[in-house]
Amino acid sequence: MLDPRPESLARATPYANAANIPLESLAARSHELPPPGETVLIAAGENSEEAAALLRTLGRPSEIVDSTLVDVYRQTPLWTLNPTLARIVEGMAPGRVLDLGCGSGRDAVWLAARGWTVIGVDHLPDALDRARDLSRHYSPENPVQTVGVDLYKTVPEGCFDLVWMAYGLFERAFRECNATVKAVETFAPCHREHYNKPSRILSLEMCRSWNLGDEILAEEGWRGDRCTVRYAARSAGVSPAPR
Repeated sequence: MLDPRPESLARATPYANAANIPLESLAARSHELPPPGETVLIAAGENSEEAAALLRTLGRPSEIVDSTLVDVYRQTPLWTLNPTLARIVEGMAPGRVLDLGCGSGRDAVWLAARGWTVIGVDHLPDALDRARDLSRHYSPENPVQTVGVDLYKTVPEGCFDLVWMAYGLFERAFRECNATVKAVETFAPCHREHYNKPSRILSLEMCRSWNLGDEILAEEGWRGDRCTVRYAARSAGVSPAPR
């Protein structure tokens, strides 16, 4: 639920299961909203009508609903973890994660808030600024470490329990990183055939040619309006990262 009240008021009288994004920050923090097309629930009260009007200008459906007060202020994300990544980490103990091409940091922050030690790498300064801001709001006690590098030229150092790459294709960095589990979801050939983009795509055959280890997940096909390859493998020769 979106709480568009000023932060001082939200902290003084917090709502249950809500994310406080003050009205004046809502446009700049739209990357914290649910995926496009999903209805944004807005807590009834101060700024709720104005927030609904702003969301309409952004093409976001919304509904104003009643809310419940609680004693403790806690940010509850409006977004969810990438479904493929959620399947991979289910049953894994929190460890060290390298997020290649982390963008605004939604996956990275989600994991950090649940005890994972996360390094998010991207070459776009604006994206890393958003990732740090997201971490400050949703994982203040376990912040994501952000690193700005060109992943087409650089392979991050270190040993990781999991390397994750979503909607990018940094093949050398992904293949050469030292990790127990490597997982990727990015655009497949069928997506380019339908939309005539992007230029860089991935197929299951290409994933398997990398010989990353024992397959955990191997899928290719449409999910919503995206056709993606979803692949993960575990390397028997790599030890988990030291805690």
